[in-house]
Amino acid sequence: MKVTSGEQKVNTPIEKLFDRLSNFAILDAMKVKDKGFEIEILNDQTCRLKTEIAGDVDLTFVEKERPNKLVLAPVSAPIASSLLISLKEFSKEESVFEIFLDIDVPFFMTSVVKKPMQEMVDKLSELFLLIGNKK
Repeated sequence: MKVTSGEQKVNTPIEKLFDRLSNFAILDAMKVKDKGFEIEILNDQTCRLKTEIAGDVDLTFVEKERPNKLVLAPVSAPIASSLLISLKEFSKEESVFEIFLDIDVPFFMTSVVKKPMQEMVDKLSELFLLIGNKK
């Protein structure tokens, strides 16, 4: 099952956006908590997503391709998944990002998890917009 955020534009050069999103220590100052969703920073490379539907999932960076691509994967999980953050330059001072969640769920579970996973990706997108537009 694949879920995407759609492209989001931020007022930050691509190199700076990459630096902000590729280090979880930056997120630590933003204490993210929302209904059904929380991020706990474990270190600069690993975070814990706390969700109502999936429980706690520790994510770590498995690939960084400066300045266009970040890939996160669960440290250990019963279901294979990955979170790709694609970055593109829009102009010298603006960037575009898009989040892609690819999760290997059985077909019969798709209808149950699709909406919560889309909500999680949307919330991550909102967080990345805040980080990207922060001066």
